[in-house]
Amino acid sequence: IDVAAEEGWLTPVLNCTMLLQMLSQGMWNTDSPILCLPHVNETVAEKLAASKNDHLPKLVTLAQSDFSQALHTIKRSGGLAHKKAAAVAKVLSSLPQVTMDVSIQDRVLRKNSPAEISKLGVTVAVARSKFKRNANAFCPRFPKVKQEGWYVIAGRKDANELLALKRLTFQKKANLSVKLDIPLSEGETSSHNIKPFEVYLISDCYLGLDKKKQNLGGQSQEK
Repeated sequence: IDVAAEEGWLTPVLNCTMLLQMLSQGMWNTDSPILCLPHVNETVAEKLAASKNDHLPKLVTLAQSDFSQALHTIKRSGGLAHKKAAAVAKVLSSLPQVTMDVSIQDRVLRKNSPAEISKLGVTVAVARSKFKRNANAFCPRFPKVKQEGWYVIAGRKDANELLALKRLTFQKKANLSVKLDIPLSEGETSSHNIKPFEVYLISDCYLGLDKKKQNLGGQSQEK
């Protein structure tokens, strides 16, 4: 990741973070993310998919807001016995549910002119539900204890251009704020005419829980 970041390559950085996720979970990125859950094999995953209950972030949200309903959904849709379904729901309730908000400020540097702007200040506010200090990540196939980490990445995927990268953890608090400096290219003078870019919040150990805001500099959209 560091080598690709130094070269300013976005796609290799994203591929490396995906590789970290696959190594941590012992799964391919093409596998259903719910296969990381206990007692969930291909058969159970297919049953959950058939009932449209195979979206990991949706299951995490349900387990954290209504544990009983999550347990019932897993039992009914996945065909698991109560004890096994309870184990699945317990893990789901402990997985990170993250939110990300992005704000942009023109950063003024008084060097060559009174109001010359050479970079944008981007503030990324992230929050994690079910925060527990110094908690370990759920990586049952990983040979060592692993702590949960995240990458905040700004770039333009269509141009393979990395603009900024920072790593963060939720080991000490549930709400974090990260500041990124986005350099302006020739012809760009402010946030109003900068070429659109994306901001990613990417886990270093979980598949399927990443966040993305796109078309920043214009109208942002979260995925």
